[in-house]
Amino acid sequence: MILVDALVDVIFSPSDFFKNIKDETSSTLAWIQGAFFILIFGIFLKLIPIFFPSEVASASFLEIFGFLILVFIGNVIGFSITFFLFGGEGPFIDTFKILAYSTAIIPLIIISLCLIFTQFSTFGLLFLVCGSLYWIHILIRGGQFVHNLNYLKSFLAVLFGIGMSKLFMIGILVFLEFLYLCINLFLGIISNLFSLL
Repeated sequence: MILVDALVDVIFSPSDFFKNIKDETSSTLAWIQGAFFILIFGIFLKLIPIFFPSEVASASFLEIFGFLILVFIGNVIGFSITFFLFGGEGPFIDTFKILAYSTAIIPLIIISLCLIFTQFSTFGLLFLVCGSLYWIHILIRGGQFVHNLNYLKSFLAVLFGIGMSKLFMIGILVFLEFLYLCINLFLGIISNLFSLL
């Protein structure tokens, strides 16, 4: 029931919600909510491949879930840096809480994606734009009340955070690809050494 209350509060009164969690010491509910909505979105992406390119349809659930976790981590790092650069107070975990609670908007995104590929595509696109803008609004309110920023600084931190998080995600993907290539190279060398023996 606590999860549902948090979901409703984040969506309908983000300012009051973030004012109340500012001094919250436990991040358990944020972990649960973030993981829950990422899992729901991953299941949606896997079960409805009609709406997405063949790369998504052919990916395993573990790959989709891993990618969504990567996106979330990139967002936490990017937004943490920008909130800090704009004078935000509070530790890294506060930014994590803001982003985890902001996942409450994912059901609206799922509905909009379903509608885009139907006869109601105009409404789907409208829901997608509104959902994305409302997600930004939730992040701004979170930065404003959790990191003690004024509205303008929180707005700028969120805008720059969106760009910064994408850079971190690209960096993480490049690093993982490099790591994958290095491991394959190492295993190839080991395999060749054993074949010579």
